[in-house]
Amino acid sequence: MRLESFRRQLFCSLLVLPFVLTGGSAVCAGQLGANPLARVQKIFIQSFPSATRDMQVGPLTRELKNYGFELVEDPSQADGILTGAAQAEITLHGDGSIPDKSIFTYELTLPNKAVIWKHQVKFVSKSALSDDYDYAAKKIAERLFKDRQKSLTRAVAK
Repeated sequence: MRLESFRRQLFCSLLVLPFVLTGGSAVCAGQLGANPLARVQKIFIQSFPSATRDMQVGPLTRELKNYGFELVEDPSQADGILTGAAQAEITLHGDGSIPDKSIFTYELTLPNKAVIWKHQVKFVSKSALSDDYDYAAKKIAERLFKDRQKSLTRAVAK
């Protein structure tokens, strides 16, 4: 039994090594059961709760595609559903030395609504709102990619 387990792991390791070295994401299906983030490749971006949806979704779509994620138009085709919210932290009193901050919170859920990833980006607000959305999209896509890569690495190591 141990020999069979070793052979399966060796086969998966040899199968995955070229993909890991090139930034790909193939792993044996049995290894991903406990690690749902590692399975996410197709993402559906859920409607954002604001009037600036297009300003948010455009940069996010671009950045996620840059990191190799596939964006789908139908949530039933998605491995994960990404939602986000933007907030502003504005200082009303004081001498003006405390800058306004932008806070973006993103959550990735499975189609069954189970949350598998959450991240928040907080930074000094840029001069234009569109710049805030661009910056947040870059940071979120980068973090999601890195966290997914860690998940893939852990799945291969098991």
